[in-house]
Amino acid sequence: MFALFKKSNPLDKAGRSLYETCVHQSRNPFFYRDLGLEESFEQRFELLVLHAFLIIHRLEIEADEYPQNKDLAERLSQSFFDSLFQNLQITLREMGVGDVGVPKRMKKMMLGFNGRIHAYQQALTSDAPFEALSDALERNVFYYTPSSPKQTDVKRLCTYTQDNLITLKNQRFDDMVGGEITFKTIQE
Repeated sequence: MFALFKKSNPLDKAGRSLYETCVHQSRNPFFYRDLGLEESFEQRFELLVLHAFLIIHRLEIEADEYPQNKDLAERLSQSFFDSLFQNLQITLREMGVGDVGVPKRMKKMMLGFNGRIHAYQQALTSDAPFEALSDALERNVFYYTPSSPKQTDVKRLCTYTQDNLITLKNQRFDDMVGGEITFKTIQE
């Protein structure tokens, strides 16, 4: 009851807004129609994680390059992460996962999330980032496709990811703190 009187944290609102933009972008029909990805919970989770990685990576760049913004960037990243996993928990409950199953599924998703974030970050620092990122995307994002993905589709997703790394890097940090982020428009 006392939570009703608690002053809201503006970073919580910004984190929710970044999450909502992330969800919206990951639901773009391009991924399902043009890249042959499955419209399933697991597939949507993979695309959500990919877009979350883009946001988190941008916030890490801010923290590394501008020490005066480090604390704020880290708190915004945490707020975004919290919003993402709070909403995933709600989604699981709406799908009918029971009280016993939710913690198990959440733990599995958090482990998967962390593994993918590290794989994508590691790919960017490799000697051949495009190839390493393509491999990571094929292993994770295309995992749920019913047949082997076309290499042209994997390369298109990798190009899209790299383009958005640049697009987000060029966006103002103040806008992100305000909950605004714009992904690169998908060329269809």
